[in-house]
Formats: sequence, structure tokens, C-alpha cells
Amino acid sequence: MVQIVTLGCRINSYESEVLKEKLSCLDNLIIVNTCAVTGEAERQCRQTIRKLRRENPDARIVVTGCAAQVAPQKFAEMPEVDLVLGNREKPKSKSTSPPRWKKKPLSATFSITIPMTNT
Repeated sequence: MVQIVTLGCRINSYESEVLKEKLSCLDNLIIVNTCAVTGEAERQCRQTIRKLRRENPDARIVVTGCAAQVAPQKFAEMPEVDLVLGNREKPKSKSTSPPRWKKKPLSATFSITIPMTNT
């Protein structure tokens, strides 16, 4: 089952639904769609990720969204995070090979296309 945690704007909410649908075939996956509007928003993202890892020690955690785009290294350095996918990578994620997980390799392949909205 794919669990989505959405922080931020309506665009994040829309993209989270698309990601959940596209990745529904994967098991034990948590996607955190982050916000970077303020420093407090980024802090809350990191806090949420740590809490999710404590509650789901065996899940794969993917961090995406604006905070992942502006501070990818900060999220990649978190031991709780398995994959960072910036906004620029989301529309291009038509991969024929598995993502590069930091741990717990994924045996399936995936393809994500997020339709652009006119908002």
C-alpha cells in the first residue's frame, strides 16, 4: 500500500493523488510531498519524516515536492529518507529501471507522469 503525506498547497494535493494512483502497485511505500514556503514548513517536513520512520520502520520513504527541490541534500542526508525526488524529476519519472534507493532495493520498475495543470 502507498501512503501519501501532503504538506503545503493545492498543487501538492493534486500531485499526491496522481502519485498515489501511479504507484499503487508498490507495497510499503510512504511519499512525503513537502512544502518550502517558510523555514517552519521545512522544519515540519523533517519532523514528519522522522515520525513516519519511527511508526513505519520497514517502509520506504520518498521525499518529493518543493522542499525536496530547494534542499535535496538536506533530505538525502536524513537517515530516515530512502529517496529524494525533486519537482523537476517528477514529470520526467518515466524510468525503466528501479529508483536508486539508499536501502531496501525495489524490485519493481515504475513510471510516473503528472499532468500539468493550468492553475
